[in-house]
Formats: sequence, structure tokens, C-alpha cells
Amino acid sequence: MTDTKEIPPNNLAILGIIGGLTGIYISPYFPTAGALGAICAVIWGAEAVRRVSKYGLGTGVPSIGQIAMGMGIVAAMFGLAIVNLGGPMVALYGGPVMALITASVIGLIIGWFAQNVIKMKIPVMIRCMTEIAAAGSLVIIGYSAAVGGNYDFMRSLVPNVFDD
Repeated sequence: MTDTKEIPPNNLAILGIIGGLTGIYISPYFPTAGALGAICAVIWGAEAVRRVSKYGLGTGVPSIGQIAMGMGIVAAMFGLAIVNLGGPMVALYGGPVMALITASVIGLIIGWFAQNVIKMKIPVMIRCMTEIAAAGSLVIIGYSAAVGGNYDFMRSLVPNVFDD
């Protein structure tokens, strides 16, 4: 008989957010840290997908991963690009946090629609979609920072990640 103990979702959210943002913010000095931070976010997002999947989604599990990446890409690019309007210091420090907030809002809206308009009747849908979107955003930024060497949207990510 196994005695399986689950890690509480709040602890994994803390790991994903703090670990992800720390790795991203360290990436200009140590680019591999961006990938390590993204791994923290992957663990958090995968656990959120597992919680939603307990309700018998079947083939919906891969589509939740796809929507997570879609929401994550949109939120990450918006968050990193919009802070460039505030000047270089705001762009340098506010981008990943703005992307995380944007992703959370997008995930909350999509989760609300899935729960209340589509009527999926999954009790954890709104929270999990918010977490999945936020984790997807941190994953995209973390891996892009690892590849580009920095998370600066115009000076690093666009020329080093998207243009190559």
C-alpha cells in the first residue's frame, strides 16, 4: 500500500511564481537560470492541468496545454512589449510581472467563460485556467530568456529568439 502525499496547490503556485520570476530576473547574468525558472513554472502548470484532468476531460488534456501556451504567448509578449512604453527601467523590471498579471487576467476570463458560458461544471476550472495561463507565460519568458540571454523584449527577445 502506498502512502501518496500531494503537495498543496498553493505551495506549487508559490514555487512556480517565485522560482519562475527569480530565474527570469537572474537570466541577464546567468541565462540558464531562465530555463530553471521555467521548469518551476512547468511543474506548477502541469499540476494545475492534473487537477482539471481529474474531472474526466479525456482528449481535452492536450487542448488545455495548447490553450495554456496560447494564453501564455499572448500575455508574455503583451506584458513584455507594453512596459517598453514606460522607459528602460520599467521595461527592465516590470515586464515579467506585467506578463504574469496579464496572463492571470486572461486565464481568469477564459476560465469564467468555460465555467459559466460553456457550462463545463468543473469546480476548479476558473482557478486552474488562471494558474495554467500564468504558468504558460512564465514558461515562455523563461525559455526565451534562456535562449536570448535576456528578457528585454526589443533588444534581446525579438532579435535573438524571434528573428533568428
